[in-house]
Amino acid sequence: MSWVAGPGEPVVSNPAEDQIRVTFDACSAFAQANVGYVLADDHRLDSTCLKPVQAFELPKATLEIYQVVPR
Repeated sequence: MSWVAGPGEPVVSNPAEDQIRVTFDACSAFAQANVGYVLADDHRLDSTCLKPVQAFELPKATLEIYQVVPR
């Protein structure tokens, strides 16, 4: 399961037999009502509804926690 930035409400897709992908927009009605935080490995996220909280290093990646904030 993975998520990618995308406009509007979540869209679920099945790009391969063993994959589920969901689009996510922190400013969407769904995210504003149901999501408090997201974990991402893409540091190019640019949304007025995401606030960086903390980044941490793993052996092969850097992950960042973002808080979903009101629009």
